[in-house]
Amino acid sequence: MRRTTTMMAIMWGLILFFPTTSGKSGFSREDDNSSTPLEKVAPKRVPGETSFADFRVVIEPDEKDLELDVKGSFTLGAASDGINLFKEKTAITVGPMSTVIPPDSFKQGSKGKIEFQKLVECTYWDLFIRAMGKDTFEFHLELQGAKDPGKIKANDVSLVIGNDSGKAKPAG
Repeated sequence: MRRTTTMMAIMWGLILFFPTTSGKSGFSREDDNSSTPLEKVAPKRVPGETSFADFRVVIEPDEKDLELDVKGSFTLGAASDGINLFKEKTAITVGPMSTVIPPDSFKQGSKGKIEFQKLVECTYWDLFIRAMGKDTFEFHLELQGAKDPGKIKANDVSLVIGNDSGKAKPAG
């Protein structure tokens, strides 16, 4: 019961901290709950899709333990209608590994983090995304049981959230 009350307080804090023009929760700037259907996980140009203005990552492999940390940030493009992780489909590709995250799969975490955890083909995905300012977000993805973590480079990472997408560049 106490945890439920705490989670409700955190979620209410997120609604107050990230208001939208429509007054709904999330990161969306429009009163449009639609999302672009994704045929494949890798980013694909579709009508109405907006590229990130910037998307940078740092890859930290641990080949001994088959773990991979992907840390980075992205900025929405000028034509973006915003993102809403709770209502839009999200797809992420890291080298040969990929997953599609359906709407309602992210959970509210602590300190403004929106979190997702899942086991995909023997690889455990632990992802969080947090708003850092207007249209700028940070993320951290930990992969346990990663396939060939030492071979994955920054430009092997792609992210699609609703109709916003990007292919990463090395940070720095």
